[in-house]
Amino acid sequence: MSGSKDINIPRGPGKRNLFLNFENDDLARSPMPDDLFSGGHFHFDGKQDSNVGFSGYHAARSPSPRQIFGVSPTVSRTFYFPSAIPSPTLNIKLSPLTQQMSQLTCDIGSETIAQISKEPLPSQAWIIDIDGVLVHGESAIPQAGEALEHLKTNKIPHVFLTNGFGKADAKAQMLNTALKTDIQPEEIIMVQTPIQALFNPGEELYDKRCLFIGPSFDGGVARIAPDLGCKKFYTVEDLRRIFPYLDNVDREFWPREGLEIPDQTTNFEPVEAIVICSEPKQWESSLQLILDCILGEGLPNERKPYYPNIKKQIPVYVINLDLYWKAKAPMPRFGNGAFLICLEALFKKFTGRNLKYTKMFGKPSKYSYEFALKKLKELYPENDIKSVIGIGDNPRSDITGCNNMKSILPANVVAKSILVKTGCYKEGDVLGKQSADDKINHAHRDFPCLDSSPDAIKESFYHAVMDEVEK
Repeated sequence: MSGSKDINIPRGPGKRNLFLNFENDDLARSPMPDDLFSGGHFHFDGKQDSNVGFSGYHAARSPSPRQIFGVSPTVSRTFYFPSAIPSPTLNIKLSPLTQQMSQLTCDIGSETIAQISKEPLPSQAWIIDIDGVLVHGESAIPQAGEALEHLKTNKIPHVFLTNGFGKADAKAQMLNTALKTDIQPEEIIMVQTPIQALFNPGEELYDKRCLFIGPSFDGGVARIAPDLGCKKFYTVEDLRRIFPYLDNVDREFWPREGLEIPDQTTNFEPVEAIVICSEPKQWESSLQLILDCILGEGLPNERKPYYPNIKKQIPVYVINLDLYWKAKAPMPRFGNGAFLICLEALFKKFTGRNLKYTKMFGKPSKYSYEFALKKLKELYPENDIKSVIGIGDNPRSDITGCNNMKSILPANVVAKSILVKTGCYKEGDVLGKQSADDKINHAHRDFPCLDSSPDAIKESFYHAVMDEVEK
């Protein structure tokens, strides 16, 4: 139940006692507030009598709104109508509490004249991409904000899942400015968000010293790493400062000739894991230092006797697999997937082997979708979600990810992947399952054969919402 309800009271002889009974088992365990009804008024022959209401002289309240009867509690308000008054209509304005109650029963004596059940909560949920679906850069895609408001108005559960790196509060502020809406940071899942659990006590990265790789905006990885729970970490800038001669490309960073360099390497704690959040600013520096850490088995300034072989590869975690993404430029821009291609090629050229990743996050990885499904349950605990719509603009990221999610859903939950035309995808692009041997395959090396066939293709996010939202 929501908003207000009109109840027609039939004409009858003598005084008529109208009982309004709200029934809800949960009320048995909590005291009833005085403002159970936030307000109400009567209409007589189509005209409102402003003097008649819950506190008006025509309406008596009995019993007390705090009184609860039986196992299934019934909260009652009683109104007495003289026979001279024509058939009135009672308009009840429901308070937030009464809107959550299960049933409203109105009766006169033993005759029930109205029974209004609580409106069922939507069972449909949405997992929404951001870049190329809602915005291009910081500019709104037409009608995207209107579509979001339509989801909110219909109380449809939704979260935003992006392969973008950064702070959720900064992303929310940007989206709210662009779309003129009210998105909360907790609704946004940034690409690095799902790895938080790895830094919990007892988990695989707890108390490990990590090398974090990523962009410089939103404070860079130096600000993001502590937010994720990582207490010990290096950045590329840290390694360049400690080992100034390792970054051979940026010779301007080298100390002036003859200047004595303080030795900071004796107390250097080895790198125990590498976390690649997203494409960095200076690729050549990051590529060189990542390889140094892997081939040096955590010690970038040490050449092992068996170089370039390694006895044990230190763990490498990847948190973004996109080859490209849609910004304001006419053509897609390099994503972290392009950076990984360079890293993988260099590693194989040096060692003759494929670089192994310990875990891979970001769409289309199942880990990111598992996190998104948990977030939906956390934000909408009362909704019994039976269908999930995943929408995005990148076939090899958003669509393969949603299709991949179908394998981890409960048997009674269905998923639908929707591809929009406002981003990376253009008419004629290859969709469907591909082989690793295909001449053109934009999927990551470790996900070459996932299905990028969408269940539907829509012109935009707005068109998808208008077509798909439960009426």
